[in-house]
Amino acid sequence: MKDSTQAISLERRHELSAFIHERFGLFFPADRHQDLLRAVEHACDEAGFDDAETYVNWVLSGSHSDDALEALVTSLTIGETYFFRDPALFSALREVVMPQCFRHNHDRKRIRLWSAGCSTGEEPYSIAMLLDYYGLLKRDWHIEVVATDVNVKSLSRARKGIYSRWSFRGMDADLQRRYFTAVDDHHWQLNEAVRRRIQFSYLNLAAPPFRIGEDSAVGCDVILCRNVLMYFSRELREQILNELSRMLVDGGWLVVSPSEAGLVRVEGLRAVNIGGMVLHQKGHIPVASKPVAAPRQIPRSMPLTKKIPMPKKVPVKQVRGKTVAASPPEPPGQPRLETLAEQVEAGEYKMAMRDLQVLTSEGMLERRHRAQALLLTAKCHANIGDPEQALICLDEALSLDQMNPASHYLHGVVLMERQENDLARQSLEKALYLDENYVMAQLTLAMLLGQCGDTEQQNKALARTRILLGRLADDVLIPDSGGMTTAHLRAALKN
Repeated sequence: MKDSTQAISLERRHELSAFIHERFGLFFPADRHQDLLRAVEHACDEAGFDDAETYVNWVLSGSHSDDALEALVTSLTIGETYFFRDPALFSALREVVMPQCFRHNHDRKRIRLWSAGCSTGEEPYSIAMLLDYYGLLKRDWHIEVVATDVNVKSLSRARKGIYSRWSFRGMDADLQRRYFTAVDDHHWQLNEAVRRRIQFSYLNLAAPPFRIGEDSAVGCDVILCRNVLMYFSRELREQILNELSRMLVDGGWLVVSPSEAGLVRVEGLRAVNIGGMVLHQKGHIPVASKPVAAPRQIPRSMPLTKKIPMPKKVPVKQVRGKTVAASPPEPPGQPRLETLAEQVEAGEYKMAMRDLQVLTSEGMLERRHRAQALLLTAKCHANIGDPEQALICLDEALSLDQMNPASHYLHGVVLMERQENDLARQSLEKALYLDENYVMAQLTLAMLLGQCGDTEQQNKALARTRILLGRLADDVLIPDSGGMTTAHLRAALKN
């Protein structure tokens, strides 16, 4: 199958990319063609075609229904999510947003929340558990939670409400025991009472206007559209944001991910900082300085989430006054990635490149470690003034491990130096999607916006950078900053 995807011509890839963008709004420019081909490879097999080229020709041959293209859409929109992702958001919902919604809707006793791009359901179910846990599902109120997605398979999984341990990594164990029942040793199912609270349905965000819920004329009090907008083109993104704003009631809230907050440029929506989380409110209804009592007082001493170590997270090590990601020991007789990272940080680029070439040529590195070796090689090329080779290494590194924010960050930096600003912005936004606390990615994005003359968005990005720095102690070393501490970077931003 790999050979058949390689047989797809560049022109045909562009045609397929344009078709997907027009039909589903998903943006796959040239630098994401490898992602596109991987999706095609998977969809071709699932749709029962013998080779990828034939499958692509079929896709582009005529007018097919969304159901007929389900295999392709599913392969393109595999989302990564978990319960109570972004604790600051759910604190803001619990302490400010929902109490205000109850106050604002006291007469009609109706609230509608919409999770747009719900993937496998963790986000809307988190909202339902939040409402139930804090006694906000009062019988004389009609509280509607609508969830939509373009991925039919994800919706099917969401309706079943069965999840593996990975989905619970941000959730308090007591809350899991309260709402879930073990199916087997590795899977748990959400209680039926909570599952009934969510209306799941298919919706393509690339095709506004939108109709959701039992009564499409009813406006939304809260719309969550997180980690979705960054994958649309700028023109379509603006259309979607305008439509989402239209669907909000006066005083309603639009919630995007922290890395997407700077993309919201809609007249009538104002940014509101709630505990370090930037939300956008329609109109000018004042935000209460203190939480307003909902149907039952919120017991804020009960946390919804817990801090747990992320699986397979690379440990951090201090090297010569800088922060470097250390790797597990490699097989005996090979240079260790940890040592090579030290050489790169020390500026010993030629020596590091020689050892990295030896390491990768042995063929004994597993996929993630090979990607890390390629990232280090790309750093060397970038620092000795060879951006072309740096991009080649980064493309290969990202094909092996798309979940490494450092690779996307360096990709953005190199593209920025080449003045390929649109592509650079996409890479920096991807880095922030994967790690919303990535200080240098946020700061570099601010610099890029300034170079493009977008002063308003630059100021927003700088404000988010200051928020991130405000969460860190003065002596913390900022990764990828050249050895600067939090205090140094704060001082630099004041000048």
